[in-house]
Amino acid sequence: MQNNSNEFCSPLLFNAICTMACYLHTILEGEKTNYKELGQRFADVVKNNINAEDMSLMTIQAFAILFLIDSAQGYGMHASVYLEVASNSLTNLEHIGLGNDAYRQVWNDTVVGINNLNIEWAQVTFRMPAALIVEVPPTKSIEEIQKNEAEIDSMLWGMYKYPEDDDIVMEGHCLIATTNREKMNLMAIIRTVNILMYNTDSSLIAASDILHLYGKLVAWRKFLPSIISKTDDNDTQILPHMLSLHLLYATAVVQLLYPLLSLGLFDTTCLSSIVWQHAQQGLAVVDSYHAHYSCAYQPVLQIFAILNLTDVIVQFSPKINRELGKDDEEAVKLATEVLEQSLLTFPVAAIFTEKFREITKKSLFPWPRDLDNILYHKRSK
Repeated sequence: MQNNSNEFCSPLLFNAICTMACYLHTILEGEKTNYKELGQRFADVVKNNINAEDMSLMTIQAFAILFLIDSAQGYGMHASVYLEVASNSLTNLEHIGLGNDAYRQVWNDTVVGINNLNIEWAQVTFRMPAALIVEVPPTKSIEEIQKNEAEIDSMLWGMYKYPEDDDIVMEGHCLIATTNREKMNLMAIIRTVNILMYNTDSSLIAASDILHLYGKLVAWRKFLPSIISKTDDNDTQILPHMLSLHLLYATAVVQLLYPLLSLGLFDTTCLSSIVWQHAQQGLAVVDSYHAHYSCAYQPVLQIFAILNLTDVIVQFSPKINRELGKDDEEAVKLATEVLEQSLLTFPVAAIFTEKFREITKKSLFPWPRDLDNILYHKRSK
C-alpha cells in the first residue's frame, strides 16, 4: 500500500496475499518461524473480517485468493463458495471509476483472473463453468496496447526462492503479456469444451461439434507465437508460466477426446493415438516443470491436470503400442514424485495421494513396491 493509498489494496487483500506467501515460503536452514501457522493466522484474520456484501474490487480479489488458499488446503467446497462470491460480486459491481486508466486496468485484470479460475475449476471438476464476466472495452488504441505488452514482455524474469536470489542477474525476458494473451484465447476454447461436455440440458453432442473444437485447439497450438511455442529447447530454459500453458492445452485435448474411446461405436485406433500423444506431451511438460522449478510452487489446479493425464496413461497402457513416451509405471512414478513435492506447500496433495494410489492400484498390476515407498516416505517423516 504505497503512500498508505488504499486505491488498489486493502488490509484484507494484504493479509490474503501474506497467507499465500507463508504457504509458499521456502524454509531456510535455522529458521524458527512456523510459516504454516503464521499463514493460518493471516487466513483467520481475512475470513473473520471479510464481508460478502462489500463490493469493492479489493475484497473481490481477496475472495479469489481465499479460493486458491482453501483449494490448496483441501477444502474444495469452501473454496468453491469463495470463488462464487467473487464472481457474483464482480458481475454486480458498478462500473465506477473506470474513467481512470489504472483502475480500468486493475478491473480488467481481475475479470480475466476470475474468469480463468472459473474455467479451470470447471475443467478439473468436470462441470459447467460459471457465467462469463464481461470485460470493459479498452480505451487505448491497438498500437498502445501492443507497445504496453512489449514493455511487459521485455521485463526480466528470475526464480526467487531465497533472499540471495535477489542478487542474481536475470537474463531471460518474462514474456508474460504474450503468454497471458494466448492463455485467454485458449481459455475461450476450453470454456466452450466445458459447456459442450458438461451441459445438463440433456442435449445430444454431435461428433462434428467435438471435431470442430479439436480443430480449434490444434489451430491454437499451431499458431502460437514462436517465442512461447517450444517446450523442449535444450538451449533455453522454458519459463514456468509457459510450461503451464502447454500443460493446459494437452489436458484440454485429452479431456475433449478421451470420453469418445469408451463408446465402442467405431474404430478408435487413430483417436487413441491422438489422446496418447497429447497425454505424453503433457507429462513431458510436467517432467520439465518438475526438474527445473519444483512442483511445490506450481498452480494448485495443475495437480488435477497431472493426475488426469497419468490416469489416461495407466488406462491406455495395456491397449496401445507405446514405442515412445512414458509407460504406465514411469507415469505413475512421475505423478507420485509431483505429489511428494506438492505436499511441501499443498496439503490437498495428501488427499490426492490416497485417491491416486487407490484408483491406480486397480489398473496397474502388479503394483511396484518402490511406488509405495515414494508415496509414504514423505508422510512418515
